[in-house]
Amino acid sequence: MKNILQKLGLVVFVILSVYNSNAQTAEAYLQAASAKHKIGDYADALQDVNAAILLSPTYDAYLLRASIFYLTSNYSDAIRNASSALSLNENGYEAYLIKGKSWYAIGDYESAMKDIEKTLAINTEQAEALYYEGLCKKIEGNYESAIDFYNRAIALNSNDAGMYNARAICFYFNGNTEKAFEDFDKAISIQPAFAEAYFNRAKFYYYEGETEKACTDWLKAIALQYVDAEAYVKKNCAEQEISDK
Repeated sequence: MKNILQKLGLVVFVILSVYNSNAQTAEAYLQAASAKHKIGDYADALQDVNAAILLSPTYDAYLLRASIFYLTSNYSDAIRNASSALSLNENGYEAYLIKGKSWYAIGDYESAMKDIEKTLAINTEQAEALYYEGLCKKIEGNYESAIDFYNRAIALNSNDAGMYNARAICFYFNGNTEKAFEDFDKAISIQPAFAEAYFNRAKFYYYEGETEKACTDWLKAIALQYVDAEAYVKKNCAEQEISDK
């Protein structure tokens, strides 16, 4: 009996040793993946996080893999991995946020809003989630509600040019032209190479009858590689208006 217990104890010791070794190795892979993720080396980061998950499938590992898939536009895989993360931690608001952003990217705004609202139910001060809630409200045409969410997001992160650009659009369609242009100006002051903000400001200048300003902004957007602006210039800007720009 004593020999059996000794052998059993040895087996348990070996299993625990292997488990601890795997956990340590998985953590090393995960740290390497995280470092590569931060510098945009997503291909190598994915290899490392795959190895980490094989050894020790954790919330953090699935979350990181979901983020990599999101950032490389593999939205279905991002959703699947975020769901795997949530199966290990149902209060992981970061995973709900990645799911919501992924649904938004593929155009399923109803599913996006559900996951964004779950994010905010867990963390009411998540600026990016508030921003995406605003985007969903804008899609619905609920500009006033969208502005409220953008206001809350900007209060938490006042240096995000995208938030001002998004709020500007809603201000304009909600009838506040002055604030719309103030927000476009703010977005561009924060991020001078923000092509989308120039493009959007140009459209609203054009709606206001300020064609010269619109053409100047569209040309700036083109210079910043925003190709959608080319059609607007060809349609709305006479040669004599753009020849001196």
